[in-house]
Amino acid sequence: MSDQADDLRARWRSLEPSVRKELLRTGHASDSEARWIAVYYAQREIARVRRKPWIALGVFVPAAGAVLGSVLLAGTGRTAVPIIAALALLIAFTVGVFGAAYTRLIALYRIITVNDHIPPPRAEGAGSESPAAPAAAGPSPSERKERLVVRVVPRKLVVFFGGIALALAALASLALVSRAGWPTLAVYAWLIGLMLLLLGTTLVQARRDDPLMALGEDGVTLPDGRTTVPWTRVTGITVVPVNAFRRHGGSRALLLTVDEPERVVADLGGRHARTARRSLATFGAPVSFVDRFTDTTAHAVASAASAWTGLPVREP
Repeated sequence: MSDQADDLRARWRSLEPSVRKELLRTGHASDSEARWIAVYYAQREIARVRRKPWIALGVFVPAAGAVLGSVLLAGTGRTAVPIIAALALLIAFTVGVFGAAYTRLIALYRIITVNDHIPPPRAEGAGSESPAAPAAAGPSPSERKERLVVRVVPRKLVVFFGGIALALAALASLALVSRAGWPTLAVYAWLIGLMLLLLGTTLVQARRDDPLMALGEDGVTLPDGRTTVPWTRVTGITVVPVNAFRRHGGSRALLLTVDEPERVVADLGGRHARTARRSLATFGAPVSFVDRFTDTTAHAVASAASAWTGLPVREP
C-alpha cells in the first residue's frame, strides 16, 4: 500500500465516529475537509472492498471442504446431512459476505457522487501534497451539444424476462418427465407466472415512460415528461457499474447530482417521485437510469451531459 493511501486511511480513521457514520449513511458532512477526505478514501477503498468477498470465499471454501471431508471420512453413515448442511452454510456465507460488501460499495459510491465537486483543501507546509484527483473526462472543445433521447427497447425486456421464463419452463418439463411432485411443479409455475407478470408490467411502464430521459438545450427532461432540470442545477455526472463487483463490462447506471435534490423529488409525482427518492437515498442523486434495457448507454448520456454542462464525467 502506498504512503498516500496509508495517509488517507489514517485521516479517515481520525475523523469522529459520528462523522464517519453520517458520511457512510448519507454521503454528507458539515465539515468540507471531512467530505474531501471521505471522497479520496472512497476512491481507493472501492478496489479493496471488491476483492474482500473473493478473498473470504478463498479461505472459507477450502476450510469448509476440509471439515466436510473429515466428517465424511469419519463414516457416520448419513452422508446427505453433512453435505446439505455444508451447502446451506456456503450459500449463507456467500450471501452474507457479498451482501455486506455490496452495502459498503454503495455507501462509497454515494460519498463520491454527493461530494465529487468538493475541492481539496490547500496543502499546509512546504512538503505536503494533496492526493491527485481521480481521472475524469471533460468535454472536448469540438464536442457538439446535440439533443439526446433515451428510450427503453421492448425487445430487450422480452429477451431478458422471456428468456428466464423459457428456462424455468424447460426445468419444469424436466421435473415433469422425472415425475417430480406437484409442489415442485407448482413452484415452477409460480416462478414462470411471476416472470411473465414482470415482463408485462415493465412493458407497460416503458410505454408510459417514453422517453425515459431527454437531454436538450433546456436541461434534462425526466420520465414524467413535465419536469425538466436545467443544466445550471446539475452539479455532477457519475457512471457506476450496476454489478458493483465488476469494474469493467456489464450494465452501467448514470447518476446526475443536482442542487436542491429534494425539489426535484417534490416536482415529480407518484411513482416517479418514489423512484427519484430511492435513487437519492441510494446514490445521492435523484436523476438516474440504468442502461440494461435502453437504446443508449450510460456513457453516451454522460458524455452528452458533460458537453452541455462542462462538467467532467466521474467513473469510480
